[in-house]
Amino acid sequence: MVGRTFLPNVILKYARTHPDVELSVLVTESIEIPKVLEQRRADIGLSRTPPRRQSDLPYERLYEDPVVLVAPPNGGDLDSPIANWEEVVERLPILSYNHPDYWDPLLNRLRDLGRGFRSMRVSQIDITIRFVERGLGMSFLPYSAVSDAIAESRLQYVPAPDLELPVTATYAIVPRNSRRKTVKNLIEILRETYLKPGYA
Repeated sequence: MVGRTFLPNVILKYARTHPDVELSVLVTESIEIPKVLEQRRADIGLSRTPPRRQSDLPYERLYEDPVVLVAPPNGGDLDSPIANWEEVVERLPILSYNHPDYWDPLLNRLRDLGRGFRSMRVSQIDITIRFVERGLGMSFLPYSAVSDAIAESRLQYVPAPDLELPVTATYAIVPRNSRRKTVKNLIEILRETYLKPGYA
């Protein structure tokens, strides 16, 4: 998902300031990134999750990404707008487990609050967004993944101030043997490319 959100802007900035550097982008699942780096098939990895404990790869937390509640543009009901997040959760299936970390605690929190809900597992964020756009359900997704769809009114942001939503992060994973100047320059641009939430 990183490759579809802020990475194009990072590459554009880097290419402009370092026109002599040839870039190659390999898109893979977060869980596969440590293996790719250990095999020296890449100099840097960008992931929504830090390396697992069995890996000794150094990493840096670049920025935090709040999770937000999104619903179809019409809230899944052509006759009335969304009243509140509780109504959304009770009315629409939750499209879940599209991010590796936060779903179990979030669904348990909803159960603790006594909220009845239906859920549908969808393993990819991109597919989840498409399903929500089509009215198949609602979801809790990282803001950077849905900011464009919210701005273009393809998704509706639903405030949930009393739900204590989780925060995800983006990590740069850099093997010790690849801390060359070009990698350091790329990391500097990554640090500068922070997507501030604009949904409130």
